[in-house]
Amino acid sequence: PRSVLVRVDFSAPSLRALAQARQLVSPGGRIHLLHVHLRKLSDPDWTDHAGVLPEPPAEHQEVLRRLQVLVPPDDTAVRWSVEGVSAREVALAICQAAEREGVDLVCMGEREGHGGRPADVTRELLARCHRPVLVVPSPAEEREPRGWGSVDLQP
Repeated sequence: PRSVLVRVDFSAPSLRALAQARQLVSPGGRIHLLHVHLRKLSDPDWTDHAGVLPEPPAEHQEVLRRLQVLVPPDDTAVRWSVEGVSAREVALAICQAAEREGVDLVCMGEREGHGGRPADVTRELLARCHRPVLVVPSPAEEREPRGWGSVDLQP
């Protein structure tokens, strides 16, 4: 892909997704880092503008600073851009940003929900996004064993 959007929530899975995106994008390409602040109806000054707003002013500059720190200073082979938004639905914000930025691929880290299924945001993004989505799995040693294979049946 020439351009990739990476959803960044500053967790280990999102940093793995960022590393994977950097390996995928060839010189001359672009990586767009997106942080989504989950808005709640109880947040002050709540106004819904098609689901996505800029991040709250108190957090905006800090989030942009944290995103800029993730951009390798010596990496001039690709163009980097950063963005922070607020939304009631994280998956919707990611889909809208992917369309607005015209990226070839959306990349995000794997998060598990209940019962080992993908988390709600991942499932929703896979169902709604009109762009290809790459979900970067967590390393095998971080995954919890599941099923009978993880149970020691020896006395």
